[in-house]
This record gives sequence, structure tokens and C-alpha cells, in this order.
Amino acid sequence: MEEEQLWDLLYNIPVSTRRGSEVAVVRCLRLALTDAVKDVVQHVVSVMSSGSNRETNLNKHSVPEGLRESIPREWNYVPKETKGKESSKGFTRLAAQAVSIVISKLPTVIACLPPPIKYFFFLSERKMSENFVELKKAGLLVWNLIVIICQIFEDGNTVELLTGASLDRWSKEKLGLVCLCLESIMGEQTSSPNQMTQKVLRSIEQQKPKWVECQLLRARKLSTECAFMTIEKSTALEEGDITLELTEQKINMMVLDICHKPGGSEYLRQIYHIMRLNEVYLKEQLFSMNGSEEKPLPIQPLKTTLKSVEDQPSAFNPFHVYKEFSKSMLDQSAITKWNWNWSDLLPNYLGLDKMTFSVLLKNRHAESWLPLS
Repeated sequence: MEEEQLWDLLYNIPVSTRRGSEVAVVRCLRLALTDAVKDVVQHVVSVMSSGSNRETNLNKHSVPEGLRESIPREWNYVPKETKGKESSKGFTRLAAQAVSIVISKLPTVIACLPPPIKYFFFLSERKMSENFVELKKAGLLVWNLIVIICQIFEDGNTVELLTGASLDRWSKEKLGLVCLCLESIMGEQTSSPNQMTQKVLRSIEQQKPKWVECQLLRARKLSTECAFMTIEKSTALEEGDITLELTEQKINMMVLDICHKPGGSEYLRQIYHIMRLNEVYLKEQLFSMNGSEEKPLPIQPLKTTLKSVEDQPSAFNPFHVYKEFSKSMLDQSAITKWNWNWSDLLPNYLGLDKMTFSVLLKNRHAESWLPLS
């Protein structure tokens, strides 16, 4: 996905309002973002479920209205009207906790996204009008993640499908308020935020001043840090006459770093074979870069696989090798001077059992070890 025309095609794909008629790329992109925020949704729903249980217990311990009316007046009983205050204060704290969970998890969610997804939103943001981007100061990717989280919270079926928890009416109402708070943070509310939304956001700001802005800034920064950004930085350094010198020590460190990663040895083997297949072409390019030719050579795609049957390395045949050795009965000194083609021979040993290979080496000169037909 490195061609500019392909990215333009993805950017210009119309997004249908009907889920069934969505383009496959858009549907896969939506599923990838939904899967990325799954843990966040589960955490928030778990917090809301615990808050719902506390609300139920609080209602159980309150004095019923019918019982209070039956109390004689001469007792001068004054009920404590703390239920509403405690419930309101407890929910404000609960909603602030849920909003904080979403905002705190955004940088981690974005950091775990594949680079092509981050690059797609970065490119789309650059192609948008300045006014539209200004509306989303946190970045297009952050805004889309918030929108998907709000859509999940508003759809009880999706919440149940992702988390396996069925929400009661109390939890659905509170999740709706969490959505309003998130939309208010992103500046997406068409009307002014209500009193409860302002109270929740004020509570977060009082506990952690400027924390929401810092988290959104971190998330936006992570959304633009991809592999292509590193390439652009290195290009900028070269344009500024700051050349990075690749010494032998640095190259060795790079090779060691690749070896220590999963599949590193296989990756180095692929690099070696590609260099061998394109040895002539690479030499011509290096010769041209040294200034020996006036015009640069045209760039052609590198060969990665052997096309003809003749180019394929022959499989290691121990019977054939033993037969050749047995005919000439080479001594040890002659074997050490023999011109071994290790580049073709060693790869064929990879699929051979270690015990079989060691026995072949040990008995490669004994005529009695293998009967020849």
C-alpha cells in the first residue's frame, strides 16, 4: 500500500450509511478500529455495572415513602435527604472515571494499531480542508476512535456482543451521558453541554488540570509516528547536508538487531538470496553511484525468486556425494583443498536431520558404510 494512486482511491471511497452496502475496505477498517477499542469498552462497561449494583443497594437501604408517612408526628422524625445527593455525587464520580478510562487508553490503542491504518488517517487528514481539520484538533484517527466508542455505547446489542454483558436501563442512560462528555471533549456537540456534562468535565479538570489535553496530544503524536515518518526525517537530514555514515560497526549492530528479532535469521537468509539473484544489477548501480557513468541506470524491480528450473539449486543427495568420494578415495588433505561451493551446499543441509548429517560426515570415506548398486 505504498502507491499514491492507491491511497487516493482509498481516500475517495464513498462511505455508505447502510452497513450492508459498505465497501470491503471500509468495512475492514471499521472492524479493525472496533477491535482496537474492545478492551476499552469492556473496562467502561465493567465500571458501569459495578455502579449499577451500588445504586441498587442504595435504594434498598432507603426508607420507603409509605413507611415514612406511617410514622407518628409526635415522634418528630426528620428523614435524611441524602439519597439524592449521594446518588448524584456518586454518579458524577463514576462518569468521570469512565471518561478518564477512555481518554487514558487512547494513546495505547493508537500505538498498537498497524502503521498502514495510521498512515491512511494521516494522509486523509492532510487532504481535508483546513477548517475541517481545525474542528478535530486531536487528529482524525483519535476522532474516529471516539466516534466508534460512542456508537458502541449507544447500541446495546453491540455492547452485549463485544463484552457479553447485558446492560440495564440505568447503565444505558449513564453510558449515554459518557458519550455526551466525550463528544463535548472533541467539540462535536451541536448544542451547549448540559449541566451534568459540565459537572463531569469540571470534576476531571479539578482532579487533573490539563490532563485531557495532554492525553489527546500524546494520542495525536502517536498517530503520526509511523515508519514513513522515519524515512522523511532521514531524507530531511540528508537534504540539510547532514549525512549519516554507515560504518562497519553500525552495520554489524544492525545485523545483530535483526538476528535477535523473531524470524531474524530467516529474514537475513532472504536478504542474502535477493542479493545473490541481483548481484550483477547491484554492482552496476554501485558503479553508477560512484560517478563512473554520466547517466544513472534505470531502476528495475529486484528479483526475489528463481524463475527457471536450471537456476534452482540442486537438492543435497547424500548417495551421490558418497559415490563421488568413494570412487576417488580422497584423503583428508585433498578434501581440505577441494573447492567447496558452500553457498549452494549449506542451504541444502537445512532440511536434513542433524543425526543423519553428522553420520554422513563421519563416514563419508568408508566404502563399507553404504553398499553401492
